[in-house]
Amino acid sequence: MDGNEEALSWAELFYDGSDHYRDLQGWIEHEQACAEEAADEDGEAWNGTLRYLPIGGFEYCDRIYVTVEPGPRAGSIVAWKKGLPGWTHALQQDGIATIAPDLHAAFAALCLETDPDQDEDSPGVRVLE
Repeated sequence: MDGNEEALSWAELFYDGSDHYRDLQGWIEHEQACAEEAADEDGEAWNGTLRYLPIGGFEYCDRIYVTVEPGPRAGSIVAWKKGLPGWTHALQQDGIATIAPDLHAAFAALCLETDPDQDEDSPGVRVLE
């Protein structure tokens, strides 16, 4: 993102009723409000259609989307990361990057740095629980 390799937190999958920062419907409503606001700022009418569906991420700062607009990029997986101006060694402005051609490839790219069966301090321990 923005010419740098960036860490991305994909700690949540958004679904209806998920007990996190927002559930799937909450994130969709948030994206709709943002899209409408962006259209207003551009002096355009928003058509009510999202081009990207939020499916996961971490709270308000990292999000994973599936591209749902028709075309050659349909189904691709896009990551968005909130910029943190003033934070040393952090992305200074919001960044967007395509991270996989489809959801299967996105999940295949996930990895754990250590085996949670062998390392009790591994972040993957939560996956085993």
